[in-house]
Amino acid sequence: MGRRKSSESRMHRRSRLSTRSDDSQAGVEDEGQLMVEEDRSVGDVSWSVYRVWINAFGGMCAALMVILGFFAAQGLTLLSTVWISYWSEQAEKYPDSQMYYVYVYMLINLAFAVVLFIRVMLLYVGSLHASRLLFNKLLNQILRAPTSFFDTTPLGRIVNRMSKDIYTLDEAIPGTVVGLLNTIVAVIITLVTISYITPVFMVILLPVLIGYYTSQRYFIKTSRELQRLDSISRSPIFALLSETLDGLSTIRAFGVENSFIGHNNYLLDKNQRAYFLNFTINCWLALRLEFVGTCIAAAAALSAVLAHGTNAAEGSAFAGLVGVSLTFAFTVTQSLNWTVRMLSQLQTQMVSVERIQTYTEMPTEAALTSIAAEKPPLDWPTAGAISFNRVDLRYRPGLPRVLRGLTFSVNAKEKVGIVGRTGAGKSSLIVGLMRLVELDAGSITIDGVDISKIGLHDLRSNIAIIPQDPVLFSGT
Repeated sequence: MGRRKSSESRMHRRSRLSTRSDDSQAGVEDEGQLMVEEDRSVGDVSWSVYRVWINAFGGMCAALMVILGFFAAQGLTLLSTVWISYWSEQAEKYPDSQMYYVYVYMLINLAFAVVLFIRVMLLYVGSLHASRLLFNKLLNQILRAPTSFFDTTPLGRIVNRMSKDIYTLDEAIPGTVVGLLNTIVAVIITLVTISYITPVFMVILLPVLIGYYTSQRYFIKTSRELQRLDSISRSPIFALLSETLDGLSTIRAFGVENSFIGHNNYLLDKNQRAYFLNFTINCWLALRLEFVGTCIAAAAALSAVLAHGTNAAEGSAFAGLVGVSLTFAFTVTQSLNWTVRMLSQLQTQMVSVERIQTYTEMPTEAALTSIAAEKPPLDWPTAGAISFNRVDLRYRPGLPRVLRGLTFSVNAKEKVGIVGRTGAGKSSLIVGLMRLVELDAGSITIDGVDISKIGLHDLRSNIAIIPQDPVLFSGT
């Protein structure tokens, strides 16, 4: 009886000790954060992000060729407009030379079609190459990520990178680049044309451009941050969806469907706040850009009136050029509007490249193959003797050690069973042996070879395990 009481007393003390240890461990885990919050960059998208995409696109030379193609296409469009104006002036003077003007006009349009085809091919082939290259980098980096990354990163966050951000690279960025370069080149050629025909326009242009620049800077900063908030607030939705599908039977068994529905609605509302505000700032921008465009059109018309006196001798020739100038001026409002929208859209879409770049630069596991000096023999391991020498292991910085100063040996051909309560470190032995987590201290050797000095593929391909989970995919 006394022995039983003594045993119960020891068990009670051990239980209290385990409880304190668990509480202490929980505190350390809270300090080490079980799930790391998603980072959000603030401010302008750095030039390094654009450089990542340009390098994946094919380099600066390929990008300059595409830009040159846009200027050539827009220049040919202007040339065809000027040629029609010139043709209309010469029609009465040389009625027998009409086919000459037709052939030149056809030649200009043929050149435009060729330039357009080459430009489109260069842009979309380069964009496809950039998307494929960045996707492969992202996939390889995630596959080579250490287990601590998956312990601290919700699945929805990874799915968001692999789906929405990759979709932006595949579909959105190429179209935005086309729209942006088209509108920028159109605005530049329009302003240069008006300034050339009516130089007085340049005096009025400066204050108009200052107002335009102020509006677009304010809009771009706001739109960019809203896009970042939209991307970050979307990850918890993917995570909740994944968790709900995995635990559907448990949710139904406990009758907490309404709780999950309510949480899903809360996350959707949180995401829609940023999405809705994007529409409101677009309305704000449209109002101001319409005013700027109206000012440019009015300035062009006023400049033509003021310049008429100095060019009266040129007669109909000047009138034709003024017609071209006013035609361009009345379309500049739309070009300015789309320039700001496309510029803002490109910056917000480059946030996806920024998020992918963050993952491609995160640390990975050790090298897969061994260096020549450390490579084990081809027939390694021959005996299978395992030795743990003062091994310390923790799953990541900030968490307590799960193995502390562990030392033991397993001789060749021995069969050893490891027994212990939950959390004693049984699975951690395999984690250390497979180098799923690198040791804090100590060493593990197999047949005298230190496994920390050889490649992961050389190590893991020579160890056979039976997984604790009997299936790879649930439901199979």
